[in-house]
Amino acid sequence: MTAKLKSTLVALALTLAVCVLFPTAALAQVTNCPPEPSQGTFIADGQIYIGTNCTLTSPGDVDGFVFSGNNGETYHIVLALVGAQTTNVCMNIYDPNAHNIFSGCTNGGFQPAVLVNLALTVTGTYTIDVTETSTATVSYALSLERLHPFPPNAQQITLNTQYPGNINPIADSNAFTFQATTDAEVQVSATIPSNAQNNVCMDVYFQDGTHIGTEQCTNGGFNPTITIDFTPTENGTFMAFFQEDGNDGTQTYTMEVSCLVGECNTSPIPDVSGYIIFQGVPLAGTGVSLTQAGAPGPQLTMTNSIGYYQFLHIISGVPFNVLIHGSADPGKPAPADDSEEKTAEPPSQ
Repeated sequence: MTAKLKSTLVALALTLAVCVLFPTAALAQVTNCPPEPSQGTFIADGQIYIGTNCTLTSPGDVDGFVFSGNNGETYHIVLALVGAQTTNVCMNIYDPNAHNIFSGCTNGGFQPAVLVNLALTVTGTYTIDVTETSTATVSYALSLERLHPFPPNAQQITLNTQYPGNINPIADSNAFTFQATTDAEVQVSATIPSNAQNNVCMDVYFQDGTHIGTEQCTNGGFNPTITIDFTPTENGTFMAFFQEDGNDGTQTYTMEVSCLVGECNTSPIPDVSGYIIFQGVPLAGTGVSLTQAGAPGPQLTMTNSIGYYQFLHIISGVPFNVLIHGSADPGKPAPADDSEEKTAEPPSQ
């Protein structure tokens, strides 16, 4: 039996808990690179380095980043050119034993980004070195997102509900997780706007990190909607993963997981749920996060059109914190040091 807690937040002057709203499925941590010289800069799961300091000026200029990984994990790593493509940038990745396990470079407008889905075989600290191929000032973006196990910043969603997505900034990605059973055929779809300047690509993953079918990409007005249909071979959690085609631009879209046929569980009972109402009006599209000791996290989700949110997984009997990420005036960011935090203790199972 799952614990269930429902809270109603009425006339709450929501304030900003982080520096941005939740415009995408996964909350990207966007950070400027440290000033030169930069070696051993830590990059976290779900983090994007992009900004005025993320530049190279000569082939001998090396920006080094490190992250902690475990044997059996898979990470999606993207290095992309930003702005004027005066030269190309390269990415070399080293395992904890200093073995070079990946090398790749951009190729101007033909290949403005280099990426790898890297399956780790050693536990420890990995190094990513970013360099350029010729002497010029060039800007870049570097992102890291875990694919397996599913990233803790993935947005949990339910079937038959449309969700907004936003790939922003360059090298960003979005992850949505959902429940499905062997009793139903499921369709995952995504659509870009009619005036879209860029395309998005979609992958769907089993819990073990393997693909369901092959990656699908939109093609502007010729093919603005992409779909992947499948019947689960086992009950559990699945992930839809999105990136901009080429990783050289930004793009909004909408996505949905639909039940095509069979016994579909479209309304799972959440462990933690609630409604956010601001001055009597439901606050839609607002980010909510849940953190709990002993659990990977934070778990992130967004309110729907009536201000409702839900989290499907908590540890019974362990206190948790729910943070509402928003602004009292949706058109103006609130001070960064203001936050609204709710702490609760779920009943034991």
